[in-house]
Amino acid sequence: MNLFLHIPLMLVFLSYTETSSPIPEWDYLTYAQFWPTSDCIHLNSTGVPCKIPEKTKSWTVHGLWPTHTGTIGPGYCNDSWPFNVSLLKTIESDLLVRWPSYETEKPETNLWNHEWIKHGTCAASLPSLRGELNYFTTGLKLNKDTSLESVLAAGGIVPTKDSSIQYELSDIESAIRKGLGTSGNILCAWEKHTKLNHLYSIEICLDKNLTYIDCPVGKSSIWPANRSINNIGDLILSNSVLGSVKEYWHHARKFIKNVKVMQHNVYNKRGRYVRDTSIGNMFGNTEFCSGKESITYLRIVHS
Repeated sequence: MNLFLHIPLMLVFLSYTETSSPIPEWDYLTYAQFWPTSDCIHLNSTGVPCKIPEKTKSWTVHGLWPTHTGTIGPGYCNDSWPFNVSLLKTIESDLLVRWPSYETEKPETNLWNHEWIKHGTCAASLPSLRGELNYFTTGLKLNKDTSLESVLAAGGIVPTKDSSIQYELSDIESAIRKGLGTSGNILCAWEKHTKLNHLYSIEICLDKNLTYIDCPVGKSSIWPANRSINNIGDLILSNSVLGSVKEYWHHARKFIKNVKVMQHNVYNKRGRYVRDTSIGNMFGNTEFCSGKESITYLRIVHS
């Protein structure tokens, strides 16, 4: 079977079915936060201009993601719920500080728009997260409640201006366990020219009562830890991986533009497991932190 020749037929079929699908089931929430300095290092390394807002002083929200164990979703659950920033007027000033987009060449609402369309429309199956205002208000509250900078500082993990001061993954994990009573997924951003491994993102998992839980074994908010994809056909055709028809359609469209990655898998050139497995970003430089390398945690500097 020639997968590429059959893709157009599959896309035609999906285009007639995606909007009528109910919101897919999901098991838990993955709550992801960025460290601003590391996110800008990551963006700049890919040629994307980045700036940290003056009022942003600590960890900021990436997103609140409904997650079906071992899959990449669900996502993009309802086309009839477009993002409407006017619904967020009462919390917009807080969003600009605690849930900002660092990309200077895109609108300041860019990240909110993406997170609502991809994840918020799926979170709506939970009454407490239904609607834009509920979804984003909950994300902001979790940012304050988790207080990651304080949690890490209590374990001796503090931001520094000196990149020679580094921390061990086990100490970061221990600080999160002690401060929040749960495990977290810890991601790093590798800076090639400095050979530094930056603390980039921390994911905390919650049940549907918004209670902290240990993230599933294998860090499987996206993939089981030992899962590799030998060709892109495995990724496109595995509905257990893509999680929903809508997500299947989204990735299939990206496939058309990214056939060149067909022979690669989800491990980067350094042999490390890569977190961002969307086809267009499969070979980015963010990944689960490894205990083999010390981790840099640079303080926030406003330009």
